[in-house]
Amino acid sequence: MMEIANGVHKATHNAVAQVECRTFPGKWHGRNVKLVLDLKRGLRLYSAEDRTLLWQYRFSFLRGSSDDAKRKITLLFSPTPTGPFDRQELEFSNMQQVLTVMHAFYAAKVAQVDPKFVYENTL
Repeated sequence: MMEIANGVHKATHNAVAQVECRTFPGKWHGRNVKLVLDLKRGLRLYSAEDRTLLWQYRFSFLRGSSDDAKRKITLLFSPTPTGPFDRQELEFSNMQQVLTVMHAFYAAKVAQVDPKFVYENTL
């Protein structure tokens, strides 16, 4: 069973490392936006109309998340584990896809900072 789990982790890490960046259209405070997941730069939110940067956070600042299993996701960010927290609520028509990719990016980022994982899983 451990071999399967390790294989899944390695495949996820390699796939995300190859893609590096993924963008999803959505809504934030009623505005059309684009959420960008970037393996190197973290999470960024842009206005869909003029590409103005609305906010950005490192993956390491993500302290919690929840969703309604339909369209809404709430992300809690803070540079420290105890807060204060910035609460960001987003809406997506393709919520399952957003969550799947977000989890993959987060797992790949964790794998990048674990020297043992990187050393044992290099090609």
